[in-house]
Amino acid sequence: MSGGGTRGIGTDAGPGGSQWGEYDRLPEFSPAPGLRLRAIAGDQMMSCWNRIDPNVSLARHSHPNEQVGVIIEGAVTVTIGDETRRLTQGMAYVVPADVEHDAVTGPEGVLLIESFAPTRQGFIDLARQAHGGA
Repeated sequence: MSGGGTRGIGTDAGPGGSQWGEYDRLPEFSPAPGLRLRAIAGDQMMSCWNRIDPNVSLARHSHPNEQVGVIIEGAVTVTIGDETRRLTQGMAYVVPADVEHDAVTGPEGVLLIESFAPTRQGFIDLARQAHGGA
């Protein structure tokens, strides 16, 4: 199912397409080992709370979505293209569409919020499955 974002997947739907979500009510899903997400999405953009376990390496990849991340707690080393930086609480990054990137956490792991435009339908599908196929 596409369209409608995460409407009804742990969110309260409001008039005109609005949604209201709470972290504890959004279904958690894992698109890769050591990575747990909770997402809220509209039709054209989405945000995810991402918790990456300690000492996890996320494989280099790219996607057609622009991606913005903000570190909430912990630390992560992110490589975007051929530039690598260690990011800690309060730091942020932007990954342009179709640019290869990866991430590696240290012993503390990381909690970050990432936003994607357009939405990542695969993540929405995983959230729907985690919610019981709603």
